[in-house]
Amino acid sequence: MTTLLLLLAIIILTLLFFGKGKVWLRYWRLLTAIPEPQPGHWFTGHLSYFSDRLRVGEVRLKWKKTFPRLYRYGAGFGMSLVNVTHPETVAVVLRSSNCPKLELFYGFLRPWLGDGLLVSNGRKWARDRRLLTSCFHFDILRAYIDVYTDAVGIMLQKWSQACADGTSVDVTDSATLLTLDVMLRCAMGFESNCQLETDSKASRAAQYADAVVKIAHSVPVRNINVLHFFDFIYFNFTQVGRDVLKLIRTTHDMSCHLIKERRAALQVESEDAPDTEQRYRDFLDVLLTVKDEDGKGLSDEEIREQVDTFLFRGHDTTASALQWTVYYLGQHQTLQEKCRSEVMQVLDVDTIDGGQGKLTHDSLGELLYLTQFLKESLRIVSPVPFIGRQAGHEMPVGDHTIPIGCKIEVPIFDIHMSEDHWPEPKKFDPDRFSPERSKDRHPFAFVPFSAGPRNCVGQAMAMDELKTSVALILSRFRILPDPSQPDPKWQPAMIARPSPNIKVCLEEL
Repeated sequence: MTTLLLLLAIIILTLLFFGKGKVWLRYWRLLTAIPEPQPGHWFTGHLSYFSDRLRVGEVRLKWKKTFPRLYRYGAGFGMSLVNVTHPETVAVVLRSSNCPKLELFYGFLRPWLGDGLLVSNGRKWARDRRLLTSCFHFDILRAYIDVYTDAVGIMLQKWSQACADGTSVDVTDSATLLTLDVMLRCAMGFESNCQLETDSKASRAAQYADAVVKIAHSVPVRNINVLHFFDFIYFNFTQVGRDVLKLIRTTHDMSCHLIKERRAALQVESEDAPDTEQRYRDFLDVLLTVKDEDGKGLSDEEIREQVDTFLFRGHDTTASALQWTVYYLGQHQTLQEKCRSEVMQVLDVDTIDGGQGKLTHDSLGELLYLTQFLKESLRIVSPVPFIGRQAGHEMPVGDHTIPIGCKIEVPIFDIHMSEDHWPEPKKFDPDRFSPERSKDRHPFAFVPFSAGPRNCVGQAMAMDELKTSVALILSRFRILPDPSQPDPKWQPAMIARPSPNIKVCLEEL
């Protein structure tokens, strides 16, 4: 009997081995058929080419010229990533409903964001996406124009003081605080005063705002050390990891406190008279009341995860886009004047005498050339340089097939710098986005907000905030380069931050 059981076990293990072996053999055959730039190191792959983080873009563009549709490279530990670099190959990946987010890219955010929309996959993502889409309804976004205007006004007052003092302004720091201020108000109705309170210990609100910024900035730094890839080591045996964990707890505690307060406040509001004056609805209002098709809402933990996701993705990406746009305005004075002329016409003012013209949500749609300028800035420096996916099925792409389970990278920077779709790609030219020159362009040649079913749910809000911010800046100041500052380069990380910080000189109008 024992011999029979042993024989049976051997047969089962052999079948399992050869079954898995066939799967792995096919995976390896399909993967190695995809070209690579040159043979990589057996352990570190091609990571040595990325040692200079500020030159990563140049290396990848060189590879793209050799392999214009897709290629693979070694990412260390024997792991390979397939880069899709042509709009047609990008479309195959981003249009797929069975190509989930790549844990390698987004897993570092899970301790903070949990299963928020940025990190989740599968049925949970699909349900949450349906529920959260209502947060970006036109009527809700329409009311945020006053929030943007008020927050930008605070920043411009600080810039006015810098003008009076004859100093340049740090656009990177200003944009980060501005967009965080906006997102705290729009996500939770939270008046943090983060643009005014520079001391992070001054109040609980300032501590929260400071924690959000520091956590967001810790993610790309964590990528540098392989040992920090592991949560257990990072959070238990490194000082920086323990510090980040404390910051995460600070944000979670504050978010939970605000959720409980708002839930109680909504209960009181529902019992008030119908003519009670209502404030604008923020994300938290929507998340507390939204229901799925089964009549089930979101738990407090799920709400916290989504609010934290909005804060991170909403403030960091918009801050990146805003600071690079201000930089390019300073670099191109003629284009800046063209943008300003349009803004003044929409505001219906000739000069702004210490005040601001009135923008409405409808008038944002009249800023046509400014929109082209913003899109060109987003093309040259996309706030999110890379998107990570994992093939949930075999994906035929031209003459090759991406195997199931393969890790895929969509390098937005490479796509936006393709000479095939963008003549003279390094030239700053907003007219690329004129209706005449845009009509025949491949829809996946410009993807700053991703595309397909997992595109950015908040892209309309981001563009509204950017147009409002830039329009009000141009109505108050002429932007000039700071001659003492070197040209900034974007750092290849989860968000395209400049190095060094972007600084400009201003002339008040």
